[in-house]
Amino acid sequence: MPQNLLVPGAVLPVDVVNPQGQLVLRRGAVLEDVAQLDRLCAHKPCISPEDARAWQRAYEREVQRAMRSNAQGKPPEQVPMPAAIDEQDYVEPSTHLFRGDWLDAQELLRVLLFHGGLFMDPMPRLRMIEERVTHWIQTDADDSLFRLFQTLAKPALGYSATHALLCLTVTQLTAEKLGLDVQVQRALRYAALTMNIGIGRIQDAMALQSTPLTAEQRAQVQARPKISHDILQGFGLNDPLVLDLVRWHHEPAHELAHQDHYLPRLVLHMANVLVAKMAARQTRASLSPKSAERAMYLTASNDQDSATVSAAMAAAVGFFPPGSYVVMNNGDTAISVRRGHNANTPWVVPISDARGLPYGQYAAIDTSLRAHGIAQGLNFERVRLNLQIDKILQARDRTAVLRPA
Repeated sequence: MPQNLLVPGAVLPVDVVNPQGQLVLRRGAVLEDVAQLDRLCAHKPCISPEDARAWQRAYEREVQRAMRSNAQGKPPEQVPMPAAIDEQDYVEPSTHLFRGDWLDAQELLRVLLFHGGLFMDPMPRLRMIEERVTHWIQTDADDSLFRLFQTLAKPALGYSATHALLCLTVTQLTAEKLGLDVQVQRALRYAALTMNIGIGRIQDAMALQSTPLTAEQRAQVQARPKISHDILQGFGLNDPLVLDLVRWHHEPAHELAHQDHYLPRLVLHMANVLVAKMAARQTRASLSPKSAERAMYLTASNDQDSATVSAAMAAAVGFFPPGSYVVMNNGDTAISVRRGHNANTPWVVPISDARGLPYGQYAAIDTSLRAHGIAQGLNFERVRLNLQIDKILQARDRTAVLRPA
C-alpha cells in the first residue's frame, strides 16, 4: 500500500486490511488527521493486488494531468493518491491494446521515469513500451528516427523520455549493424529505456533551465547509474546484462575491453553521449548529428573498440538522419526524411530557399545525385519555420526509396 503518498483528508477508494486479512478501513473512509494516518500505518495496512494495480493506474492519470499542466511536471511525490478509481483501471493493460503513436509511447515512458522507485507494478508497462517501439523500428526505422529527432527539438515535451526512446533506436540499429546477439539487443533496449529512471524528473527540469548545472545537480547526474540500477532491482528486473548496462553506461570501463559486456556497454554509452550532444539546452546550442558524430569519432579514434562502435553507429543512423536538417549546395534548407545508401546521402525534402522563404509545396529528392548535394548539417535552433509535417511525410511516401543495405 502506498503509505508515503497518503495525506490527511484523503479518501480511501479501496478496502484496507491487516496482514491477517482483518478489515481495518472500508473503502470510502476518510483519513482525518496525521494521528489516524499513523495508526493506520502501525497496522501494516494491505490491499488486494487488483485494487493496488487499479489505484496505481488512477494515480498515473493524476501524474500525467499534472505534467500536462506544468511544463516541468509536478514531482510524483507531491501528487496524492486519487480518491476514486474508474472501472477501466481494473482492466489489465495489453500490448495488443496499445494503438498509440510515438508521442503516446513518450508520455507513457515519461510517467514511468517520473515515478522512479514509487511505481508499484512497472514491468508490464515497461514490456509494453519495449515491444511496441521495437515493432515500430523494425517496421520503419526511418519513420521512427524522423519522429524522434523532431521530438528531440522540443524539450518541453519531456526530454528524459525522448532521450531514452532515441537512445533505444540508435542502440538497436547499431547493434544490428554490429551483428550483436538478439538477447544482447533486447538487453540494450531495456537498458536504454531505464538507464536514467533515477533522475527522470530532474533531467526534464535541467533541459529547460537557463542557468548552468549546480554542484548538487552534477552530483545527481554522476550518481544516476547506481540509483537507476538499484531502482530496477527493486522492480524485480533480474536480467544481469540489463543491470550491468544500466550500472556502467556512464563509464564503460576500458579495463573490460574484449570481454563480453564491454561492446554493448560502449554501444549504450556512445548512444547516450550522441543524443545528449544533439539535444538543445537553454545554456548551449545543440550540435547537428554530423557534428555530434564527428566529435564522438574523434574522441574514440585512439580506441579500436570505440572507433568500431562509432563507425557502426554513423553507418546505422546516417550523418543526416531522418528528422534532422541540412543546407543544400544551392542554399536551400531541407529536412532529411530517409537514410540513403551512404551515411551522407539521405533523401531530403527542401523546406525553404536560399533567402529563407518557405516552399509552398514539398517534394523528396535524392542527395546522392550530384545536382542535389548537401553542403552541411544544421542544428534544430536555426530552423524557425512552421513546418507542415504531414505534407512532408506525404512527399516522402510518394517517392519509392530503396532501403539502405
